Amino acid sequence: MVALYAKVANLGNVPVLVDVVFEIFDEAGNPLLAVKAGARVIGVGETGIVSANLPDSPPTGKYRI
Repeated sequence: MVALYAKVANLGNVPVLVDVVFEIFDEAGNPLLAVKAGARVIGVGETGIVSANLPDSPPTGKYRI
């Protein structure tokens, strides 16, 4: 299993709904897949971690996320 994480912070003055989409590209820049993390509310001045698991292990190679 491969897990992807994003650290997000709310520097504004109202709570925000964060919904991260991890886009995976191969070495040549071709899109392979997109994985959506669950949405969550980040309060004013707070920092949070959102994560998602890849549905299948990608083939061997280099990737951009």
